[in-house]
Amino acid sequence: PPNCPMASSLQCQRNTRALRFCPSIGARGGGGTRGILTHFRDRRRTSTCVSSSTSLSSSSSCESWCNPSSLVLSPLSMLPLDFDDSSSSLVGDVDASRERIFIASRPFLWNSVDVGGRMTVLNTSQGLLVHSPVALDDDLQQKIKQLSVDVAIIVAPNYEHLKFTKAWADAYPNAKVVGCPGVTPRLEGVRVDAELASSEPPPTFWPAEVKYVVFDDVEVNPFTSKPFFNEVCLVAYDTLITADLFWNYPDSVPWKTRAWKFGMDQVYLPFYRELMVGSARRDALRAKVEQLGEFACIVPCHGDIVTSNGAYVLRTHLNL
Repeated sequence: PPNCPMASSLQCQRNTRALRFCPSIGARGGGGTRGILTHFRDRRRTSTCVSSSTSLSSSSSCESWCNPSSLVLSPLSMLPLDFDDSSSSLVGDVDASRERIFIASRPFLWNSVDVGGRMTVLNTSQGLLVHSPVALDDDLQQKIKQLSVDVAIIVAPNYEHLKFTKAWADAYPNAKVVGCPGVTPRLEGVRVDAELASSEPPPTFWPAEVKYVVFDDVEVNPFTSKPFFNEVCLVAYDTLITADLFWNYPDSVPWKTRAWKFGMDQVYLPFYRELMVGSARRDALRAKVEQLGEFACIVPCHGDIVTSNGAYVLRTHLNL
C-alpha cells in the first residue's frame, strides 16, 4: 500500500524495482516471513545520473544473486530508488548525496552457501572510506582509480568481516586502517591505526560528516561470555551502513541461500534478541540505536538495500 510505513527494498537490477516487506518484519517481534509482499514493475532510467568517472562495467567474478548484473562498482545514485521518505533530511538533494555512496556486491561463500557480501565506499571530505572490503581484483582496483580520489580509510567493522582487509591495506599503504574494539589481534600482518571506541573521540583523520556508533556492551555470546560481533556501524548521507547488525535476504535466492535465510530469520535473530542481548542489555541496545539518529536508507552487507524508513526498519528488526 502506498502509505504503508514499511520500507521498500532494492533488487540490484537497473531497470527493475522490487517493493517488498523486509523479511525480518512480520508481527512485531515475530521475525517471520508472513505477509511478505513482492511487486516488480519495469522502471526505465536514463544514464544521466551516473557520472562519467563511474561508468558501469561488469565482471563474471561479481555475478551473484545479490548482483545479477555483475557490476564491479556502482554509485547508489544509478539504482532505481524511490526516495519519497518524509523523514529524510535529504529530500530535494537526494541524487547529489547518493553519488557519494558506491557499492560493490559479490558472492560470499560460507561452507558452499552464497550468503552474499557487499562493500560500501563513501566519497568523504577526507577521501574514500571503504567499509567491509570485498576481494580486490584488477577490475575493482581500476574502478576505484577512476573515482580520482585516494583511498583514505579502510574499516574492518566487526570480528567477522576481516577477510580482505589485509589485501586493501597492502594495495593502499597510505590509507588508515580502523576497526571495532578488539580487532587488532585478529588482523595479523595489518597495521591497525585505530580501534573505534565509544568512550574516545574519533581519530583526527576521521571525516566529520560520517557518524559511527560502536555496538559494544550490547551483546554477549552465552557460550563464551564474550561479544560476538562488537560491530561499528556508520551513518552518512542519510544512510546507515552495517555489516551484521541488520540483514535483508530476499525470497528470490538459490535454495541453499534460502535455507541460510531461514536460519538467520527464524533461528539466529530470536537467539540474538532474547539471549545475546536479552532483557539485561536491551536498554543499552536501544540507546545505541538512538545514537544512530534518523536515516532513510540502509546498506547492509547481506541482502537487499532498504530505500526508505530505514530507522523504523532497524528498530523493528531488533524488536525495539
